[in-house]
Formats: sequence, C-alpha cells, structure tokens
Amino acid sequence: MQFSIIVAITLGAFAVASPVAPRDLSSCIADVTTTLNSCVSRCGTDSNCTRECDTNGTNAIQRCISDNPSG
Repeated sequence: MQFSIIVAITLGAFAVASPVAPRDLSSCIADVTTTLNSCVSRCGTDSNCTRECDTNGTNAIQRCISDNPSG
C-alpha cells in the first residue's frame, strides 16, 4: 500500500514539473533535475522508489527535448 502511495506522489510531482508552455531546454531540464532530486530524497533507502524517480525523470527529460527540438 505504501509503495503505491509513493508512486502516486512521484508521478504527481513529475506531472506538476512537466512543462505546460514551451520553455527553453536548460530551464526545463533544471526543473526536472530539481524534481528528481526531491523525489529521490523522499525515497530514502527504497530502491524501487528511487528507480521510479529515475524512470520518471528520464521520461520528463525526453519530453523537454521533444518540446525543444532546436535546443
């Protein structure tokens, strides 16, 4: 039960961090990095939680790149 709550919080954090309007690539990645760091720090020693943060962070960075094809 606790794991699903952590995943919901993690997914929610990345949904909030996802760019709503186009922004430049560096600020988008900076926002994702900030969210990723806080996500990982909330996980503590839970490796499943950390892996979920990493996956969501990678996906969010891919969205940054696809939203900013010119860089």
